[in-house]
Amino acid sequence: MASARTRNGKIAPSGFLHKQLDITSWFQNRKLVLNRDIMPPVINPPAGEQPLLKRVLSLIPVLYVVALGVAKEPSHRQLHQSPFMRVELAQDQPAFVALAVDSLGKNKLSVSALRPLPRRNKEYELSRVGSRFEYRPVGVSSGAPPAWSFDFSARKMHLHSSYSAGNPPPPLTLGARQK
Repeated sequence: MASARTRNGKIAPSGFLHKQLDITSWFQNRKLVLNRDIMPPVINPPAGEQPLLKRVLSLIPVLYVVALGVAKEPSHRQLHQSPFMRVELAQDQPAFVALAVDSLGKNKLSVSALRPLPRRNKEYELSRVGSRFEYRPVGVSSGAPPAWSFDFSARKMHLHSSYSAGNPPPPLTLGARQK
């Protein structure tokens, strides 16, 4: 095995030193490639594989379109909420779906005291004007008085029924949950 002498006189195996290095020229050469040594090399992923960031970025437009589609779907319940009460009304009949009350006004409105009611034969349309919700039978013009109207404010609700011989208002039933 052949050997070579280093600058300090030590013997190194052949192939270890191809030439003697001048330390000054080594530092001058290293300055040119210093940034390349600090930053990791760019590794191209194998064909067919994308980095995670590219996958996430490609999903953003898809999620946006899905969110728009969900936002346009009609709700089956109309909602009024204040710090003191949360009321959800059924879309197709004059009925409360949920009623939660917090007398202190601290928005603790997660539990509803109502149980679901059975559906009625006659269908109604619900319209909203400001804080007023109005129920009319399907097919009746919006100029006719509503069978039921609900007015809400932060602490109050007013319920009003209008009798009509052709379309008498159905009874408003509240079914409480019993524990």
